[in-house]
Amino acid sequence: MRFLSLALAIVACQASSVGQPNATVTPTQRAAIADTVQKLTSDFLAAMQSVDADKASSFDTRSPDYAFLSEDGGICRTPETCAKMNKEGWQSVKSMQIRVADSKIAVASPTVAVETMNIGGSIFPKSGKPVVIDKAAITIVWVREAAGWKMLTFHQSFTPPKTQS
Repeated sequence: MRFLSLALAIVACQASSVGQPNATVTPTQRAAIADTVQKLTSDFLAAMQSVDADKASSFDTRSPDYAFLSEDGGICRTPETCAKMNKEGWQSVKSMQIRVADSKIAVASPTVAVETMNIGGSIFPKSGKPVVIDKAAITIVWVREAAGWKMLTFHQSFTPPKTQS
C-alpha cells in the first residue's frame, strides 16, 4: 500500500507567502479563477491517472514552507524529495482511475482558491489486485505565484480501500 500513501499529500505554507489574502475579487475575476483552477485540477488528475510523477509534481508549489505528510506519518520537507518519493512509489503502479463525483471551488482572493471534491476510483498495480477507493474527499488549496497557479495543499481522506477479488 506504499504507492497509495505516496499519492496522499499535505503541503503547508505560511499565509504570508500567499499574498493579497484579503483583496476583493470581482465576479468576473472569480469566474476566471474558478475556470483556471478547474482546468489545473483536471490536468493534475490526468497526470496522476497516467502515473506521471514528474508531471503531477509540476503542479506543486516550490515554497520553502512546503511539507509532505503521507498517511503512514512520513514527512519530507522539500518538493524535490517528495517528487522522488512519488516517482519511486509509483513504479509499482500501472494506472489509476479517478472519477470526480462533485467539485466546488471557492475563490478567497485574487491569489487563493480552494477546491473540494468527492472522488472514487481504482489503483491498478503492475502486479496484484486493484485497489478500489469507493469514496474519497479531496481538498486542494491553489495559490497564484510568479510561476502561475500552484498547489499549496492537497489533502485526501478516504474510507479504507478494498482489494478486488
